Amino acid sequence: MTEHTTELRGLSLPRRLWNTLQNDDRLRPGVIAFLGGTLTAMGHITGETAPFGVAFAAAAPAAVTVPALLGTALGYLLTAESPVAWQYPLAALLAVAVKRLLAVIAHRVRPWHGVMGVLLGLTAAVIVPGAYRHPLVYDVLLWGTSLLMGGAAAVFLQRGLGLLQPGHQTPKERTLSASLAVAAALCLMGLCSITLSGVSMGRVAASVLLLTAAAGAGSRAGALVGVISGLVVGFSTGEFTLSVTCFAVGGLLCGLFAPLGRWGSVLALAISYGFFAMLASRSVAGFLEVLLAAGIFWILPGAVPRRLGQLISPAKEQTPAPTVLADRLETAAEALREVAATTREVASRLQKSTAESPETLFDRMAERHCRGCLYQMACWQKNYGGTVGALGRGLTAYRKTGHIPPEALDGLNDRCPNRERLAAALEREYAGYLSREEQRQHTARIRSIVTDQFDGLAGTLTGLSERSCGITPCTEGLTRRITEGLLAAERELREVLCWTSSGGHLTVRLAFPAALPQRVDAEKLGKLIAAEAGLEMEGPTRSRQEGVLLLTYREKPRYRLEHWQYQLPAVENTPCGDTLRDVRGEEGLQALILSDGMGTGAAAALDSAMLCNLVGRLLEAGIPCGSALRLVNSALMVKGGRETLATLDAAAVDCYTGSAAFYKAGAAPTFLRRQGRAMRLEAVSLPAGILDGVEPVKRRFALREEDLLLMVSDGVPTEEPWVEEQLTAWEGDDPAELCRRIAEAARLRCRETRPDDITVAALRLVRQ
Repeated sequence: MTEHTTELRGLSLPRRLWNTLQNDDRLRPGVIAFLGGTLTAMGHITGETAPFGVAFAAAAPAAVTVPALLGTALGYLLTAESPVAWQYPLAALLAVAVKRLLAVIAHRVRPWHGVMGVLLGLTAAVIVPGAYRHPLVYDVLLWGTSLLMGGAAAVFLQRGLGLLQPGHQTPKERTLSASLAVAAALCLMGLCSITLSGVSMGRVAASVLLLTAAAGAGSRAGALVGVISGLVVGFSTGEFTLSVTCFAVGGLLCGLFAPLGRWGSVLALAISYGFFAMLASRSVAGFLEVLLAAGIFWILPGAVPRRLGQLISPAKEQTPAPTVLADRLETAAEALREVAATTREVASRLQKSTAESPETLFDRMAERHCRGCLYQMACWQKNYGGTVGALGRGLTAYRKTGHIPPEALDGLNDRCPNRERLAAALEREYAGYLSREEQRQHTARIRSIVTDQFDGLAGTLTGLSERSCGITPCTEGLTRRITEGLLAAERELREVLCWTSSGGHLTVRLAFPAALPQRVDAEKLGKLIAAEAGLEMEGPTRSRQEGVLLLTYREKPRYRLEHWQYQLPAVENTPCGDTLRDVRGEEGLQALILSDGMGTGAAAALDSAMLCNLVGRLLEAGIPCGSALRLVNSALMVKGGRETLATLDAAAVDCYTGSAAFYKAGAAPTFLRRQGRAMRLEAVSLPAGILDGVEPVKRRFALREEDLLLMVSDGVPTEEPWVEEQLTAWEGDDPAELCRRIAEAARLRCRETRPDDITVAALRLVRQ
């Protein structure tokens, strides 16, 4: 398997570190484990050091144990006094060691191993040294409470921290929710230990959580989260009455005023929490905490309250996931059927392959047709070279005329009495050899094609399954409001399904009788949905299914992708061998695909158009680009008669977030212009249609508004950095003119005797 390398040039060090964090699947869990260990270790209960950091370290999976231990040690060293500051980190280390030892003895890690590690670690490092200092009854009770809390925390934490382990299996929803809630509460305790000028970071975080829960799930969830947050802050600081009162009343009022928008929730919390806090502490710290929390809450994306609301109060009356999954699988199946039909069409043009040197024929001729001849020893031993040379000249005559005359075997022993029979036998053997060789090559090709098809299908189903698993129903309140508003406007409405995608974006699907397409005011219904959801919606897309008209509205993406292009064919008045296709898929996906077929002219245009159109169709159906290329690669491999290959250069952008994914298979570099600076994205890989198992190189990159992407075909020479210089020096406002200038400059710079097709495409991310 060919190793792919990817290099991103021109980025600053902080940006490179951020890209590394985004693309490294091992670094993110380590950072999370380190921060979690630090925060849980900083937590206190009524001012006393708590064992939650020890529980966190013992519950962490093996892959992130080291960063969890380091974070735990740092948290205790920052907040605890000697000798507690070193006793609890030692207890965490002993807990991890006991857990590992028990796992080795049992040959697997069991849930109670972490609990035993916490109990034994605390006993050895904290309780035993304290027993030599003449403890009081209070101390004994405190130790027992610490053991109980540490063990219970380990039970809950190890379920949630299992998400940091590679290849984890997601626990059941209720178990996972409880585990994450406990982890959040412990981290909140740790934040309560951080105070800046009288402003508690713990109370600020609790206020943000309260505002988010109230906005996403209403007054009941706000009151519930407020009571829990008040208890957590109270246990940490010892101010139970003030904390529970402020947060419980604040959560209830935030939920009641949530329909007024974010301003209503913020004002309700400021009046309740800020007023009570000012009366109790005789300072404005409470109002400052509310203002800081309001600022953080205000910049949170709209999907965060919805996702938190679904976690706290999931809807139970609707199950749209099976329906959506069936729709997507049907769309994928239709796309695969189109690929199969195209493959069958081009497979009919398969031609016979040319055989390689047939040395095995000579041995077969000597064995089958010369055995028993009086001159066998003279021909095949004494005059072997002359005999083989004569047979080779006969094969040359067959390749030219399709027939081996006896005189073509000139050079055989002159005394050979069977030259005519030998020529006819050589002709039959060679024809059979060619037929068998063709069959072998055909079988090998079909086998590789079938393998690619199965791999592509497996990747397809995996990608669809992952996307479908992220679908969650909307909250009961939002679904009810949308349904009631739509029913008031359209009595013929049969069904309303509301769900959010894996990215947290709202989708609403309406079902009507198929006989009513002209009577349905789709624009009016879209405005009603937008008003109830508080979001901009786009659509609808129309489809029919079993006599039902379906209208699907989706949350409008924040961005859109503009593109411009300029092409120069290798020869004037001939087709260009490069193909561009703009793709608009589901969930805000927009992509531009550029393919360069081998050679120039109509044949190259056929290859590149086939690759672009089939990959684009599969991307529109929601199939991942890697799986789509595998499927289309097998389609290119069955095109016979000549070698067939084409490059793939695709830029797929999530228009909700601006995140871009670049896929390259044998393609030229892509260039990016940001704030007057130019950089390039390079990748080394094979083009499609040349070998089985070809996969594109994938790289993610966060685009910003007004960034300009430049995609070029192989006809643009990129060995020297002249394209970057052109991008940096460009000061115009028409990207189409930039594409034309670079394409014409590339034609002048080309030193090849045979010119190639040139394509330059520019893309820019703009806000809707």
